[in-house]
Amino acid sequence: MPHRPTASDATPLKDAARGLRFAFDKGRATLKQALPLSLLPEPLAKAAGSALAGMDQITNAAERQTRALARSLLPEDTSTTTSLDDLTNAAGAEHRFAAAFYRGMQFSLRALGVDTALISETTASATYAQSLQHGTAASDTALAARLMPALIAAGTLRDATLPATLDMTFAELTRLATFATLLALLSDDHDLTVTLPACANMALALRSEIAAAQNDEAALHRLFDEFRHHV
Repeated sequence: MPHRPTASDATPLKDAARGLRFAFDKGRATLKQALPLSLLPEPLAKAAGSALAGMDQITNAAERQTRALARSLLPEDTSTTTSLDDLTNAAGAEHRFAAAFYRGMQFSLRALGVDTALISETTASATYAQSLQHGTAASDTALAARLMPALIAAGTLRDATLPATLDMTFAELTRLATFATLLALLSDDHDLTVTLPACANMALALRSEIAAAQNDEAALHRLFDEFRHHV
């Protein structure tokens, strides 16, 4: 019987395309910082600019081909469901959760001041699936509390370009963005564009409490329970 493509086939390809783009963008930024084109003599600056443009075209082409292959295996998930409770009860729950978590992290990171980051949807999916092996959580807030340290420990946020003006470490950024995203998935309002800025602000206001509770599932549960209706 021929293999029927599943989300587990397509998700790593999407991650590969994202990783390619992130690596190029980060490398280009580092190169420009280390050797600004404006400091080079005109012939060298022109040659370096052309080389960067050529690399950009190659990266774009490879990214498009990888994404097209992923879409051919499985269409993009266009579901608007972002409730953690609804996602848990849906078919293919781990992949739906991972897609919603990926989108949520993008919004969270931007709200916290970071525009360029590498988030692994594959890792989010695997972490969610592993969390369910420990049994059904008593509530959606209990599940969020179980997921948060697991998602962080698994390295779901692989890397990010932190602006010089950002007053936090990568570890704290990961913690706050993950908390904000899971808080948004607990919200009654399923529009992430609306809920995530508020959730990110809430995470910033609670940054010391979140740091103290980061590896304490019971303490995280209390935080999610208390603040889910405040956003």
